[in-house]
This record gives sequence, structure tokens and C-alpha cells, in this order.
Amino acid sequence: MTEEKEMNVVPFVVVGFLFTEEDDWNRVARTDFVEEEVDQFVKIIRHVLFKKDANVKVAAMPVAVPPSDVHEALKQFYRILSGKKPER
Repeated sequence: MTEEKEMNVVPFVVVGFLFTEEDDWNRVARTDFVEEEVDQFVKIIRHVLFKKDANVKVAAMPVAVPPSDVHEALKQFYRILSGKKPER
């Protein structure tokens, strides 16, 4: 039986800019992802950002948030991955 090594968790952020004439964030940001789209997104990130021979597993939450919400989005995603209850 092969023993699985414990992996380090290293947060990373993909940063970009959205250019739009729209004033309402909710009119441009999608929230209706299906599992296949998330899987494809994760594969693209893995392929583009990390070396092929690196033992890297990627967990990603494809969500676009305004800069003021980035910190909270990262905290929520960490809670999802770690199984911790949200802080009130």
C-alpha cells in the first residue's frame, strides 16, 4: 500500500481586469457554473500556471468578485476546503 504524503496548501490568486460599460456587477458576473465547467477551469489553471512534472493538485472556485470582496471570498473558499464552519 502506498502512503500518500501530506501536501502543503498554498493560496494563489489569478488577477485580471474586466472592462465593461455596465454599472451593475450582477449583470456581468456569472454564478451558475456547472461541475464540468469548474473541472475545465481547474485543468486550464493547472496546465497554464504550473510545471507539468510538478506534483500539484489545484482546487479553484471560479468566481469573479470586485477587489473589495477578494479577501472575504478567499476566506470562504478556505472554509469550504478545510471543512471549517463560517465565522459570524
